[in-house]
Amino acid sequence: MIDTIAPSIIGLPSDTTVSCTAALPPIASPTLSDACDATTFINYFEETIPGACTGTYDIRRIWVATDGCGNNTQYIQSISVIDTIAPQLLGLPADTAVSCSNIPAPATPSFDGTECGTANLSFRSEITDSTCAGNYTIIRTWTTEDDCGNTRDYVQRVLVSDTEAPIFAGLINDLTVECGSVPAVVDPTITDRCGNDFTMTYNSIELTDSCVGTSVIVRKWTAVDGCGNTDSLIQRITIFDCAPDPQISITPSNIICQGGEAIFTASVDSLYTNPRYQWQFYDTLTNTWQDISGATDSTYFIAAVDSSHSGDYRVKV
Repeated sequence: MIDTIAPSIIGLPSDTTVSCTAALPPIASPTLSDACDATTFINYFEETIPGACTGTYDIRRIWVATDGCGNNTQYIQSISVIDTIAPQLLGLPADTAVSCSNIPAPATPSFDGTECGTANLSFRSEITDSTCAGNYTIIRTWTTEDDCGNTRDYVQRVLVSDTEAPIFAGLINDLTVECGSVPAVVDPTITDRCGNDFTMTYNSIELTDSCVGTSVIVRKWTAVDGCGNTDSLIQRITIFDCAPDPQISITPSNIICQGGEAIFTASVDSLYTNPRYQWQFYDTLTNTWQDISGATDSTYFIAAVDSSHSGDYRVKV
């Protein structure tokens, strides 16, 4: 009797394809069957064939069954490992809306560790949808790529808006000056947190005060940026003492005797359309001018002069 029949291998796995991120299927444990010889044995071999890139390769699992007469059977299972997944990132920022003076720096994401080979990361940023210097959208794109050419884009949109008006640097104080001493116009300095796209205009008006000889100059600077945000700076300059001083005459004009009469008379310019008067006496004890009670006419009359009336007098109009 001659044995020319090779053993049979039972329970062999089929060829399969798996992702490089998945676990390989377990190695099968087939059984043998031989019609003529129970003395059979099986050998197992495995070889890896590199693919075109790091994440792709083939695994060949080989079983060889041999009986006592040297008849053998070989079976090969092919497992194709493929890489079709781009590298994944962690720490990616969400879309956001911010002021143009508070734009966040780009994030620095990292790979999540599931990549099958060498992973590369690139970043680019572009500005779109600009309606003015401070209103626009920043498109930030992180791109991952591996050795097998798998790529993926991660995009963050930063909506930037300008709602902040230009800022006047320094203060221009209100002033009170005498007639003829009005300072020259000096323009303030302007800054803008969102750029230099702004304009400044200036105008002034002069208002007449109810008090004769007094007026107010209102100076106004207005700054407007390219997005329509505006702010104003106002300076008020009060100008006084521009009308002629009242003239005072005294009767008698030479010597006033004790017990005699004294008449103080004030005359004013026609600019004073409805003058109001207040006579005052200088108090040497307090070094201040004191209103004389009831002395509110253009004429102040002393019926009987005594030593208490000696001193300086004036009239406020």
